[in-house]
Amino acid sequence: MKTRAALLTGTGEKWAIEEIDLASPGPDEVLVEMKAAGLCHSDEHMVTGDMVTPEPVRLELGLPSQFPLVGGHEGGANFLAYRVANLIGAIPVVTTATEALKPLIVGIGCRRGVSMQQIDTAITEALSAVSRSKIEIREIATIDLKGNEDAIIQWCEQAGVPLRLIPRSLIQERPWVTKSSPLVYSRFGIEGVCEPCALLGSFKGRLILRKITRNGVAVAIAEEVSGI
Repeated sequence: MKTRAALLTGTGEKWAIEEIDLASPGPDEVLVEMKAAGLCHSDEHMVTGDMVTPEPVRLELGLPSQFPLVGGHEGGANFLAYRVANLIGAIPVVTTATEALKPLIVGIGCRRGVSMQQIDTAITEALSAVSRSKIEIREIATIDLKGNEDAIIQWCEQAGVPLRLIPRSLIQERPWVTKSSPLVYSRFGIEGVCEPCALLGSFKGRLILRKITRNGVAVAIAEEVSGI
C-alpha cells in the first residue's frame, strides 16, 4: 500500500513530501488513517543535526540508520497515541517537551455514574493537598474497565489531559496499594484502583498523595522522579 510522508534524507537537506510504500497491517496490528500532520520545531533539529543520535549510540542500541519519527503532536498526535494505546493495551510513549515537563500522573477510581463535577472536585482537592496545580498533570490514569465512564472522559476532554487506561491484568500483577479495598476486590479482583494506576502510568514515579476519597471518587497522585 502507498502513503505520503515527509522525508529528510540527511543533515542540512530539505524536507520533501513523497509517496512511499507502507506494509499492510499484520496480525495484532492496526491501521490508523491520518488526515493531516504538522512538523514540530523539534523536527527541525534533525535538519541542523543538533538532535541526531550519535553513531556510537545508534550502533549500541541497534537502531537502523533510518527510522521513522511521528510529527504533528501539536495537531493531536499525542492524544491519538493514547487512544490507540488504550484500544490495544499498549504503552503510549510521548516524549515531546511540553509533556515531559508535566510530572504528575493522577490515578482515579470512581463509582459508576458520578458527575464530572464530582471528578473535578476530587482532583482539585487532591492537588491542593500537595500544593500542586492542574497544569502539572501529564495524564489521568484509571483501570480499563472505566474506559467508558462519561465523567472521566468529559473531564479529560475539557482539561485537555490525556486519559490512560491501565489493563486490569497489569494491576493484578502489580497491586501497589497502601491499603487494600475489600469492596474493590470483591467487584474487580484487585486490591485498589487509583494508587496502582497512578504508579503504573508513570515510568519512575513515586506516590506524593496516597488515596483520598471524595463523594464517590478516589484519587492518588504520583510524580515522576528523575535521576534514578
